[in-house]
Amino acid sequence: MPNKKLIILIILGIAAVISLIYGLAISAVTENTSFKRRAVRTKFTSWKRSPFAIKGAAGDISQLVLNGILSSGDDMKAIINNTVVDKGSKIGDNTVVDIKKDSVILNDGTKDFELKLER
Repeated sequence: MPNKKLIILIILGIAAVISLIYGLAISAVTENTSFKRRAVRTKFTSWKRSPFAIKGAAGDISQLVLNGILSSGDDMKAIINNTVVDKGSKIGDNTVVDIKKDSVILNDGTKDFELKLER
């Protein structure tokens, strides 16, 4: 019985060494060639929104109201739902992408949408 365990241990050791040599050889071959593995972003966009978002939550566009826009030179701020925000701020689940003189561009994580100032 001890001889059987020793034989299995030797076979597993040899397999490990062969696997290590193979991995090193493949890595050396791919470094010397132009083959580089690159991450590819998926083009899947048919859901249109996050399936995990709760409908009617703070991130829902129908709940957002653009109350006003403040500008001082190049510095622009918007008032959304009576909260002052600037470019890059978050309002609920939405991020302020851009502030224009009569509208604000928001992103909910999947797409951009525009809130217009009503006059």
